[in-house]
Amino acid sequence: MGGHVFTMFICSIVIGYKMENEATLFKWINRGFWLVWGVLIYLIWIVCRDSWDLPYTMFKDQILSAPIKDFSMWGQITCAVEIALSFAVYIALVFLMHRLIGAVGKSEILLSKALKTMNILGFMLVGYSFFYILVTIPAQYILQQLGDIKNFEPRFLVDGLALAGGLTLFALRAIIRRAISMQEDIDLTI
Repeated sequence: MGGHVFTMFICSIVIGYKMENEATLFKWINRGFWLVWGVLIYLIWIVCRDSWDLPYTMFKDQILSAPIKDFSMWGQITCAVEIALSFAVYIALVFLMHRLIGAVGKSEILLSKALKTMNILGFMLVGYSFFYILVTIPAQYILQQLGDIKNFEPRFLVDGLALAGGLTLFALRAIIRRAISMQEDIDLTI
């Protein structure tokens, strides 16, 4: 419910505001990121509370066991590490996106700092596409070995959207670098 209200709020700002140029839009998006940072603690608390109290699921349709609070001590530690790694990745992605949007809003996209941020964000998105395979499946295997979940049927899923987004950022970074190089060549010949 809260996410829908936030989305409608951002959309009303963007649609209701007459854009004079793209930089203005990115400044508004940058302000929206500050709202995300403002509610981040609340979102972390909600996810931890729900993860702790609701039945442990691999997918929305597949309930594997009782809530995490009923797991063994090592099972609880495994789930806490999995959740902490998930939060670390999400926070890093939001931070890098916020930094990149801020650079675009300040018209600093052609600076090496922005290109480096774009590169790191691309690597993180490509890595995130394999996050489920690298973190969640081993955690669930450990939980099955501990006896906290009964059945373990791994599904090797790759987040295609994150993979495509990361590869697109790599391509954009290469195009921007090439454009900068071509501009420098033109400046030298004149």
